Amino acid sequence: MANKDETGVQFMPSTLETIDTSIHKYIEEYLNLHVMTNRGFAKVPVIWVGAERTYQMKHDLNLRDKEGLLKLPLITLERKEVTKNPSKSPVPGNVPDLGLGGWIPVSTRINQKKTGVFKAAQNSKKQGPSGSVGNVQRTIPSSRDKLPTNISPMFDTRPVNQKDKVVYETTFIPVPVYVEVKYEISLRSEYLQQMNTMVTPFISGHTKIGRNKNYFLLQHDNHRFEAFIDGSFATEGNSATLEEEERIFNTTISINVLGYLIGAEKNERLNNRQTYENIVEVKMSRERVVFEEEPTRENRSGSKPFYKE
Repeated sequence: MANKDETGVQFMPSTLETIDTSIHKYIEEYLNLHVMTNRGFAKVPVIWVGAERTYQMKHDLNLRDKEGLLKLPLITLERKEVTKNPSKSPVPGNVPDLGLGGWIPVSTRINQKKTGVFKAAQNSKKQGPSGSVGNVQRTIPSSRDKLPTNISPMFDTRPVNQKDKVVYETTFIPVPVYVEVKYEISLRSEYLQQMNTMVTPFISGHTKIGRNKNYFLLQHDNHRFEAFIDGSFATEGNSATLEEEERIFNTTISINVLGYLIGAEKNERLNNRQTYENIVEVKMSRERVVFEEEPTRENRSGSKPFYKE
């Protein structure tokens, strides 16, 4: 996790639970299906099949009747199959982990604090006749303090690469492992009108890429996954038997999600991300006093006339 004072998009690990939450969030919040009932235009509850029955009953007391049966209409979501598919990865080769983390860059930002230290050190080395340039200046000059243009070249000892001394922090992660996750969405209702209202958004609902595509995007924790919906929407029911049992309509929708996993979650012994800083300056100092060396003055009238450690 990034620090609280940082701004921008934070990196979060991607797990199977992240993919499950993204598709549940898509149905629960984005589609937000409602149907007409005897209580008015009510929201259809969405249940994750893998949840415990005790949790379902305590989480929503109106989910079941007095006999413990689920109230209809209802939407259930279940994960059926997970398949590892390395061919979907954008990385052509296998990149092993480096040290305690991965080696795929995902974000770069400027370290303002360390960059400011380099800028302050460069400003303190400046010399010149103007009052705005000198050893008394310890901070980065403001826009009003313009550097003088009439400095003699032999006295201008400002570093040539002063604009390049920027400290960057680059975040690396392991190579994402791409998986195909299959889900089954079951729409259940007692009336055909309710079933038509629920299944229509899956067929012709609005998406950012158009209404005639079987493709949509899932998002959670700053991750985006591609989802592909099956074009078959067969409705099954027991109304044709004309028996005395409760009438139920059921429609099963299959969705294939192309997701990716980063790390092995809690069982991962390495870090899910690693941050490195770039090399700003390399110095190789020499002690000329010890070796009794005299300073060289190769360019007496140029920009670097004197030796400076």
